[in-house]
Amino acid sequence: MNEPLVQFRAVHKRFGTYVAVKSLDLDIQRGEFLALMGPSGCGKTTTLRMLAGLEAPTSGSITIGGKVMNEVPPHRRDTPLVWQSLALFPFLSVVENVEFGLRMRGVDARERRERAMMWLGRMDLKGFESRRIDQLSGGQRQRVMIAMALANGPELLVADEPTTALDVTIQAQILDLLADLKRSENLSLLFITHDLGIVRRIADRVCVMQGGEIVEQGRTAEIFANPQHPYTQKLL
Repeated sequence: MNEPLVQFRAVHKRFGTYVAVKSLDLDIQRGEFLALMGPSGCGKTTTLRMLAGLEAPTSGSITIGGKVMNEVPPHRRDTPLVWQSLALFPFLSVVENVEFGLRMRGVDARERRERAMMWLGRMDLKGFESRRIDQLSGGQRQRVMIAMALANGPELLVADEPTTALDVTIQAQILDLLADLKRSENLSLLFITHDLGIVRRIADRVCVMQGGEIVEQGRTAEIFANPQHPYTQKLL
């Protein structure tokens, strides 16, 4: 098997005396969709934030593409994070939102506009580029966020309940879009969700956390068919 795109090795994260993540060993393969599941406070979001560079591990190492990323700031990582709350800039147009990360990286105006327009087209948002964010539906805003995240050409997308606020029809469209990007761009995805239907639909593998530790992980079909840990049995 090829080297994983992402490797967590013996990662601990403490906030004062509180241990949020304990001895985390986790791999994410290129082109893999991995779902993190578990109760509130189990360490899921902290794991995502460490991967995105918003938190540094207290000990252990996180590597992406073979490079240790512990001290690398978020803007120097190709790990955009899509939140369940839509973190867009209301004072910028749709296309300016998608261009924002490219501008921060010093991409010239012509190239960033071309790349932003290309991704808006792929998100089925052609013709919306001049609109304000408050003129969009929830599903359209979510697609703008994904275009914004992917404009820099990352191998990995990190998402925290990215479709929770959407109705069933729009949610299905977003999931189909992510599946298409997996096929066309070999995109990897680490995501949190409490929706078992979403996990069954797009996750290649499931990782169940409890008390800051991984208690069970495996292929999605295997975990759903034969959960071994008592918490996983209760969860599913």
